[in-house]
Amino acid sequence: MLLPLTLAISLISSAHQSYAYLDMLKVSTSGNLVASRTNRGLYLFSRDGMVKARLLPVSIDAACFEFSRDSRRLGASLHNGGAAVWDVATGEELLHYKTTDGIFGNGCSITADGSKIAVGNDNGRIGIWDVATKQLVGVMPFAEESKEWFHRTTHTDQGDRSVMTNDYECEQVCFSPDGAYLAAASQSTHYIRIWDANRLHLARELPVSLFAHMTWCSNSRTLIDLTGVRAWDVVKGEGILFEPDTRNVFGNRPRVHFPMGAITEADDLVLLDQAKGILYRCQYGEKQLTTVGPLEDWPQSSFRNHYTFFDSLGHFVVCQDRDTGHIGVWSTANARLVWRVQ
Repeated sequence: MLLPLTLAISLISSAHQSYAYLDMLKVSTSGNLVASRTNRGLYLFSRDGMVKARLLPVSIDAACFEFSRDSRRLGASLHNGGAAVWDVATGEELLHYKTTDGIFGNGCSITADGSKIAVGNDNGRIGIWDVATKQLVGVMPFAEESKEWFHRTTHTDQGDRSVMTNDYECEQVCFSPDGAYLAAASQSTHYIRIWDANRLHLARELPVSLFAHMTWCSNSRTLIDLTGVRAWDVVKGEGILFEPDTRNVFGNRPRVHFPMGAITEADDLVLLDQAKGILYRCQYGEKQLTTVGPLEDWPQSSFRNHYTFFDSLGHFVVCQDRDTGHIGVWSTANARLVWRVQ
């Protein structure tokens, strides 16, 4: 339900002043919704540019958030280590799990149907919640508990307390499309860990040299590391030949120029050169990148002043220009600007 016009205008006016401080935004797979974090809270915008809802006040900060693949729900990890899920059609909060141990939340992932949410925390643990029952159904250690864990004193509203933690913060989690697997990665380790998300046991450990930006192919068994542009069969634990030739396009420029990528439901690889605002596509199993085109009316400021994200199916890319505060949504099918929040 859209907010009354006068209230929506008031919220837009107040939130607009915060766009310069926004540091995360996501677009739904339908391309019709954008969630954005500002220093005034977590906002949800609809395609007409109106504020659809303010989901969180600034006092409860979202560390990370993500739309479900069906675009019906938005899940978030909270800086207090908890989790929240909303129905985006109504703005209704379906789950809000709070913790009091002073642990900060990091990455989050919500299943395709929005029924479960996983949160990786800076204490090296991963929690999974069932949205319907509002219950924590499992906690898995990202690091080996017997070797890498220690007590640390942390400060909370209830006073100092000792918690079990480690140096291996879990910074990214990613459900497979069918919800059967959960992948997790950290900048502090040289591996990706894969859990059976139903039985909650470790299924695979995959070696990586850099922090992995992970996504899944549609078959829910092929995991792609977009940082190193590598692929694995997680059932067999084997690497798969997946070597798109980016040298002719990007040369030897640092990968920071194009950290943004996505895998479509057809398993095509979509890459964005943020420095030039050019979108590329590569069919799965092929090496040759084809140019989709320069993104229409792409911000001309330095890419280092952009916050850019793909939706989970690679249909759209959303970008906020920190110089102007403007937010745009582009189609990856034709590189056209679809809509903008100003």
